[in-house]
Amino acid sequence: MTAYIGLHEQYALVSPQTFVDRFTQRWTEEFNMPASEPLKKLWRIMANTYQQSIIATAQDQ
Repeated sequence: MTAYIGLHEQYALVSPQTFVDRFTQRWTEEFNMPASEPLKKLWRIMANTYQQSIIATAQDQ
């Protein structure tokens, strides 16, 4: 992935929207499954959780 929300020293964060878009693409194109709105909501929650965890870890929290 090359869409970043910002560089933070030695790592870059992927925006939640890009995360959802890529999961949707893979889910529909590779697995031939429908990407429902509840599933996209779950992926957005996952993306936000990962992002918060990465930032907290980088800040030694």
